[in-house]
Amino acid sequence: MSPIMRNRTRKRVPLASVLLMVVFVTAPTLGTAGKLPDENAGYVVQILMERQAADQKMRDRHYSPLAMTHLVLLKSEPLSIGSDPEAGLVLPGPAVAAHHAEVVTVQVDGHERYKIRSLDGPIHTDTEDAAEVTEMLLEKDGHRLRIGRDNIVYYRESSALGPMIRVLNFESPAYTLFEGLAYFPVDPSYRVEATIDAYDEPKEIQIVDTMGFVSSAWIYGTAAFTLAGKPSQLKLVLFTPEPTEDSVFYVIFGDKTNGRETYGAGRYLLPDFVPSGSITLDFNRSVNPSCAYNGGFACPMPPPGNRFPFPVPAGIKDYAHRPPR
Repeated sequence: MSPIMRNRTRKRVPLASVLLMVVFVTAPTLGTAGKLPDENAGYVVQILMERQAADQKMRDRHYSPLAMTHLVLLKSEPLSIGSDPEAGLVLPGPAVAAHHAEVVTVQVDGHERYKIRSLDGPIHTDTEDAAEVTEMLLEKDGHRLRIGRDNIVYYRESSALGPMIRVLNFESPAYTLFEGLAYFPVDPSYRVEATIDAYDEPKEIQIVDTMGFVSSAWIYGTAAFTLAGKPSQLKLVLFTPEPTEDSVFYVIFGDKTNGRETYGAGRYLLPDFVPSGSITLDFNRSVNPSCAYNGGFACPMPPPGNRFPFPVPAGIKDYAHRPPR
């Protein structure tokens, strides 16, 4: 991956300073939220604390999209791993042998599964008491192993692209030079109540992601609301036809800030699933998809009808220094 320039858009703000900031917040002009400025102080503090927590999550040494250096889709043929330039997955570093390891298919109870096995170099479990393994069946999403300085993470069920391996390197410049995310100022008028118009049954659609792949999603219904004085609605996306109490809506939206101040493919709101009635849509809590931070991810884009014909200057901004695909 190419070296990543230092992010100069935001400096990390200590949490104590975040709390003091509220004293100096000038309440924005309120729209549909309809609250007095002094009633918004606690809300502004909460949003600022959530933003600081988001920065901390990007610095997490267990998982961060900034640390991902490779994404490899697994197929039936073996995947070679090593420092050899001809390997299917090339890992640099003195601790990696030319033909270090490989991932092969095996049959388990009549189903094709994947197993990683060492060749000329060691594989370790990614645990506090790391142990060397000769071979291991890759059984579940998030199964992690370590080769040299790289974390090898297996995904199957949660991957719309099929079985894959992601490689995380917490020494990569994209991760080590991270200084913080950028946001619009908190504006309580961009927190609105929406009315859910649920369909009789979730409607299956084909949704396109940032790599051009197409996968199934389901539209549960629409959320109707007023934003910036304009009547609006967004489709409520699910990635299962049978939501449960633990499900979340993927409110994937675009607006006129995309490609300028915000990520070009759109942003997400992730409110808890509500079967009917009303739902809060807080655009100050909008988040970027993972592909905004690393071009190796494939992220669903807004379905038809989920693009505002006006700017929504609330929530997270674009991240300028993501690694290329």
